[in-house]
Amino acid sequence: MNSLSKFKTNGILKLNLFGTRLDLIHSNNKCDFPPNLQISSTHEKEYSVSLVLQILNGFQNAQNLSKLNIYICNADFKSQILLKELISKVSKFNNLFELRLPLENYDGFQTDIIKLLQSLKKLVYVYFQSKTITDAISLNELIQYAVHHKSELRLLYFNLCQPIKIADTQNINRVYPLEVILEVKQNGFTKEFYFFDTRYGVTSCLHS
Repeated sequence: MNSLSKFKTNGILKLNLFGTRLDLIHSNNKCDFPPNLQISSTHEKEYSVSLVLQILNGFQNAQNLSKLNIYICNADFKSQILLKELISKVSKFNNLFELRLPLENYDGFQTDIIKLLQSLKKLVYVYFQSKTITDAISLNELIQYAVHHKSELRLLYFNLCQPIKIADTQNINRVYPLEVILEVKQNGFTKEFYFFDTRYGVTSCLHS
């Protein structure tokens, strides 16, 4: 572990978690975060989030981290406690430019994500993976917040299990246009694109 504490990379670190369960060894010696960290897991959902949290807690110097990609296969969670803990942890990575996270349709999920967006002021590209979000009101609340309060954000991407209608938006005042994409895999494959722009308002199109 002493040698690993000196491990550094100026590029991408990819961690693929699959197969038998892992026993991670805790140590006070920590590695520096790489600029780009990608973690994917095929393990059971809560166990996957627990592993991801342990891995994130094994790094230091979070200011190095600009891209974080966390992918969990078939991300449907029986308990939201660990997922909420993961969202809280990620909200402390202040220099994130790009983020990919699993998301769950629990009561108040949009409030937790809005707090995350409030904390991460440098975010430009955000991707959310969810198999359970069906609450159009909560999702629209989240999107409306991004439209009106995250002027630096350029892309908000949702991977969903069913279509959700995006509410009309008035009085758009953004420095940069925001593209919202809803990717739905249900009886085929569709993508809905919404563009929120100060000059043209809201425009949309559908690809299948």
